[in-house]
Amino acid sequence: SGFIHTVYYKLVDTGTTTWNGIITKVKMLEITDSALVDQFQTWSDDFGLLQVMDFEGGSNFLRACVINGKVYGDTTFTDVKEITGDIPGKFSLSQNFPNPFNPVTTINFGLIETDFVTIKVYDLLGNEVIILINNEERKPGSYSVDFNGNSLSSGIYIYIFKTSKYTDVKKMTLLK
Repeated sequence: SGFIHTVYYKLVDTGTTTWNGIITKVKMLEITDSALVDQFQTWSDDFGLLQVMDFEGGSNFLRACVINGKVYGDTTFTDVKEITGDIPGKFSLSQNFPNPFNPVTTINFGLIETDFVTIKVYDLLGNEVIILINNEERKPGSYSVDFNGNSLSSGIYIYIFKTSKYTDVKKMTLLK
């Protein structure tokens, strides 16, 4: 006898949202699947999949896409690596290494408790250059993230590390 697997889908119009400076119509696809974790997927008429959210607290967001050759958002992939399983004694943000750098440098940070982390890079005029980590939940531990300044000009850049309980700012120098 055959195996029957039932998945339920419900498509809901949710209005509009602004993504990457463009107002777009949004629909939500609710997926109920006994073999998988129930989830919602948010879709845009203009950009496709924007977000996948499950009921166990996980959430993934579209950072970028390419439509008809035009890039929307940031297509740079940022990999965050856990350095050790040891829990640091305090929240911390280390000076990037190497500094000065060309074109890649590493930024280390530590968390004493589970929290949402954001790391953004700015130029000296205050313009946001890239979001390395965008409000992603991380468990206690020490982490590293690489920053590639290949597409940037030489100069001084600022990186800001934020959690709900801690904020720190550091300077780094890109020399080409």
